[in-house]
Amino acid sequence: MISIQLFFQQELYLSTLPVIDRYDDFLRKTLPMIHIKQLRAAILALLAKYPDRINSQLYEILSHNHFVLREAPLEVKRGFFVRDKNMFRDVIGSRVAEYQKDLQLRQMAREIRSAVVVEVLDARFAFSKFASVA
Repeated sequence: MISIQLFFQQELYLSTLPVIDRYDDFLRKTLPMIHIKQLRAAILALLAKYPDRINSQLYEILSHNHFVLREAPLEVKRGFFVRDKNMFRDVIGSRVAEYQKDLQLRQMAREIRSAVVVEVLDARFAFSKFASVA
């Protein structure tokens, strides 16, 4: 659950926001409830739409919730990566390791290198239809 210190940190941050528009008002009302999965999607969608309005204090609050780090859209993650180079290295390193371990992805990359992409995708689609029928 949300810790008391984090809750007060969120409240302090929200109290410093001037109520200028609906963005700030919505953020002020929903940010304390970011731990609720159904609301988290709406908050992250709003933050993704206006990534330039996210300041470092808000990133600090968001970084305490590991679900936010995992579910955040790329626009929001970009801000995390700019502020924390180690996080960027860890995420990219794990993605590269996944790619290197996945033989099917490597095979697709080899196919695409030497052929027209549309032909490769058509052949894969035809094969998948044939495989599902058999």
